[in-house]
Amino acid sequence: MAADARNIYQQARLASGMTGEQAADLLRVDVATVRRWEAGTLTPPNKRVADMVAVYDAPSLAPPAAGQRGA
Repeated sequence: MAADARNIYQQARLASGMTGEQAADLLRVDVATVRRWEAGTLTPPNKRVADMVAVYDAPSLAPPAAGQRGA
């Protein structure tokens, strides 16, 4: 897969230096779930995205604050 084709969840995980297995453990999900999020075949629930923001230290994954529009 080309680097520019990676999805935002995979980009954030890789930037954090974690393996899929490490991420799954910290997010308390199965590694297959992480793979499906990263492949785009499953959309993570908002709670899990919030967990990814914290676990990956990836504020770019957080939705815009109420009243703000995305750039």
